[in-house]
Amino acid sequence: MESTVGGTSSRRVPYLRIILRILARNPNTKMGERREIYDKAQEQLKIAMGNMRAPLDNELQDIELRILRQTIRLLEQDIRAGVDVWRAGYQPAELDALLQKNEQAKLNIQARRELTVIRAERVAHIAKKDADYAALIQGQEETLRYVDYIIDVNMNLSDSLKDTQKHNLKSISIIWALFIHNFHNINGDGPFAFIWLLIQPMIMLGIISSVYLLVGTHYILNMDVPTFALLGSGTWVACRMTIFRVSGQIAHNRVMLNLPMVSPFHQGITTAILYLIVYMVSMALLFSIGRYLGIISLPDDILTAFFYFVGMWLCGVSIGFIFGVIIGVWPFFARLTGAVERSLQIFSSVFYVTEQFPEVYRKYVLWNPLSHGMQLLRGAYFHSYPCTDAEPSYFWLAVISLACSALILEGWFRRHVQPV
Repeated sequence: MESTVGGTSSRRVPYLRIILRILARNPNTKMGERREIYDKAQEQLKIAMGNMRAPLDNELQDIELRILRQTIRLLEQDIRAGVDVWRAGYQPAELDALLQKNEQAKLNIQARRELTVIRAERVAHIAKKDADYAALIQGQEETLRYVDYIIDVNMNLSDSLKDTQKHNLKSISIIWALFIHNFHNINGDGPFAFIWLLIQPMIMLGIISSVYLLVGTHYILNMDVPTFALLGSGTWVACRMTIFRVSGQIAHNRVMLNLPMVSPFHQGITTAILYLIVYMVSMALLFSIGRYLGIISLPDDILTAFFYFVGMWLCGVSIGFIFGVIIGVWPFFARLTGAVERSLQIFSSVFYVTEQFPEVYRKYVLWNPLSHGMQLLRGAYFHSYPCTDAEPSYFWLAVISLACSALILEGWFRRHVQPV
């Protein structure tokens, strides 16, 4: 009985055939004996459904038991009426309608359950959207406050545009408001955003240092390799991030341009100042940790070294403005900026100094003013480094030229850019 009932499907294993096979063992059983057989069949069906690998729930078990009981009822009616239930192909007249009705009940249960799941998922989705929206509103409260501040500044500024000094003060106020706004944007990415700013120079430091240490080089022209690598990697990462962040503000972040007196210059210079501060803190922390561990040496002329670090940053700001204008006019250039930046990195004395090269190859690298700035920075940090190739006049002339070009392009772009 268990092995045949185990399928529990009224279509695949008709309960009528099972009951008839049991009754066929003794065709002359009395009504009381047949009732015992019927009761035992129901108990065996319950046991079989409970032992299934995927047991049926209460609703489906009730339907299966109902099919068995109704099949028994129809069979018992025919036996009492004298119908030949032993003939081949016997089946009560109402059995097909009974099976169809119960199968439809199963389908209705399944459809109701699927609808319940869909409704639950919909409710959960709506709840999640509400929660996300609430979190977004909460996270943007500070930004909205500073945007309102910008609007107030510009409304107050509209009556006094002829006053140049007051205009400059208001521009500083706008830059300060945008500065706080950008800071909250970085902070919105989570605490790892600031940690990554520290990790980036460390990754490049490890790459540069490992190359020299693998070949057994611990000093490069009287500069210890860890400090040499950290100066190059930290300065270049700061320059690189300034280029990409400033260009992104100029080319893509045009929402703030809907506010009066906010220009691409305000957005670009605000982002540049923010990343200058962030990387100054990052570099100071890395140098402090390295000095504490005894692997980084102190600078011989910290003011001059900082002066050239700011010069490299100014180059990054200017290049960022130029890239941003080009991308705003020709969006395809955004795909090329990575290759251009890598080319600048290779020829900017990040991994080496030109004094390591034969004389015939130096002039090609020294066309790049960033190479001059990087070597002058190292020359200020290490007085023991004989910086003979880099020219301060060439570097600062290039800084001024890049800055002027960036301002001219930004002024032209400001007259043609459309806010979104």
